[in-house]
Amino acid sequence: MCLNYVFETSKLINSIGLIFDIFGAILIYKYGLPNEVPGDGVKWAYTKDPKIEKRYKKYAKIGIFSLILGFIIQFLSDFI
Repeated sequence: MCLNYVFETSKLINSIGLIFDIFGAILIYKYGLPNEVPGDGVKWAYTKDPKIEKRYKKYAKIGIFSLILGFIIQFLSDFI
Protein backbone atom coordinates (compact mmCIF):
# COMPACT_ATOMS: atom_id res chain seq x y z
CA MET A 1 0.00 0.00 0.00
CA CYS A 2 2.82 2.41 0.86
CA LEU A 3 4.55 1.70 -2.45
CA ASN A 4 1.37 2.55 -4.36
CA TYR A 5 1.10 5.88 -2.50
CA VAL A 6 4.69 6.82 -3.39
CA PHE A 7 4.08 5.89 -7.03
CA GLU A 8 0.97 8.06 -7.18
CA THR A 9 2.81 10.98 -5.53
CA SER A 10 5.59 10.69 -8.09
CA LYS A 11 3.07 10.76 -10.95
CA LEU A 12 1.33 13.78 -9.44
CA ILE A 13 4.59 15.72 -9.09
CA ASN A 14 5.55 14.74 -12.63
CA SER A 15 2.18 16.04 -13.88
CA ILE A 16 2.70 19.34 -12.05
CA GLY A 17 6.07 19.68 -13.77
CA LEU A 18 4.44 18.94 -17.11
CA ILE A 19 1.87 21.69 -16.50
CA PHE A 20 4.71 24.17 -15.87
CA ASP A 21 6.39 22.98 -19.09
CA ILE A 22 3.24 23.44 -21.15
CA PHE A 23 2.59 26.89 -19.66
CA GLY A 24 6.18 27.96 -20.36
CA ALA A 25 6.10 26.61 -23.91
CA ILE A 26 2.89 28.50 -24.65
CA LEU A 27 4.38 31.75 -23.33
CA ILE A 28 7.56 31.28 -25.35
CA TYR A 29 5.52 30.47 -28.46
CA LYS A 30 3.36 33.58 -28.04
CA TYR A 31 6.01 36.07 -26.89
CA GLY A 32 9.20 34.58 -28.34
CA LEU A 33 12.57 34.39 -26.67
CA PRO A 34 13.84 37.56 -25.00
CA ASN A 35 16.29 39.39 -27.23
CA GLU A 36 19.37 41.13 -25.98
CA VAL A 37 20.38 44.51 -27.36
CA PRO A 38 23.67 44.31 -29.27
CA GLY A 39 26.61 46.41 -28.08
CA ASP A 40 26.29 48.86 -30.98
CA GLY A 41 22.79 49.81 -29.85
CA VAL A 42 21.00 48.53 -32.94
CA LYS A 43 17.73 46.97 -31.95
CA TRP A 44 15.17 45.16 -34.07
CA ALA A 45 11.59 45.29 -32.87
CA TYR A 46 8.13 44.93 -34.30
CA THR A 47 6.90 47.94 -32.39
CA LYS A 48 8.34 51.17 -31.10
CA ASP A 49 6.15 51.13 -28.00
CA PRO A 50 8.49 50.44 -25.06
CA LYS A 51 5.61 49.19 -22.89
CA ILE A 52 4.78 46.43 -25.35
CA GLU A 53 8.44 45.47 -25.73
CA LYS A 54 8.82 45.35 -21.95
CA ARG A 55 5.71 43.18 -21.59
CA TYR A 56 6.91 40.76 -24.26
CA LYS A 57 10.32 40.48 -22.63
CA LYS A 58 8.74 39.92 -19.19
CA TYR A 59 6.41 37.17 -20.39
CA ALA A 60 9.19 35.52 -22.39
CA LYS A 61 11.36 35.37 -19.27
CA ILE A 62 8.46 33.98 -17.24
CA GLY A 63 8.02 31.35 -19.97
CA ILE A 64 11.67 30.32 -19.82
CA PHE A 65 11.60 30.20 -16.01
CA SER A 66 8.41 28.12 -16.07
CA LEU A 67 9.89 25.71 -18.61
CA ILE A 68 13.08 25.22 -16.59
CA LEU A 69 11.13 24.86 -13.34
CA GLY A 70 8.88 22.26 -14.96
CA PHE A 71 11.88 20.23 -16.14
CA ILE A 72 13.42 20.37 -12.66
CA ILE A 73 10.17 19.25 -11.03
CA GLN A 74 9.83 16.38 -13.51
CA PHE A 75 13.43 15.35 -12.88
CA LEU A 76 12.94 15.40 -9.11
CA SER A 77 9.77 13.32 -9.40
CA ASP A 78 11.93 10.39 -10.52
CA PHE A 79 13.62 10.32 -7.12
CA ILE A 80 10.48 10.43 -4.98
